[in-house]
Amino acid sequence: MNIQTISLLASAAGIAVNTLFIAPARADWAAIAYLRSTGSQGTIAEVKTAAEAAKSALNICGKSDCQVILTDERSCIAVAAGGDGVVAGGGDPEWASDAEERALESCNRRSSRYCRVVSSTCSNGGRSR
Repeated sequence: MNIQTISLLASAAGIAVNTLFIAPARADWAAIAYLRSTGSQGTIAEVKTAAEAAKSALNICGKSDCQVILTDERSCIAVAAGGDGVVAGGGDPEWASDAEERALESCNRRSSRYCRVVSSTCSNGGRSR
């Protein structure tokens, strides 16, 4: 029996029916944690909350002094690091490669040494080019 049939029967019987549809929680959050001194990193995607993403990224990073660099919902994110300790993040709603480019641009603007992407991920089914 579907919802329309139930509603029709309830209506015919004079019973008010309130229908509540609850969408399942989406797992659209991502986070990247990084430790400058060792280069350890933790990356997670497709989790339900920002807090869960941050906690998971820290756990994956595996060091007590790792720091969450970036969290975002329904997008691609990336973190770049320079040889002088500068760390920067970037995001893009669709493309991992664009998130990486933004992270590199941000890092290179602030760093006196060469920057490289240390991690990237997508929490939206995003793609790499």
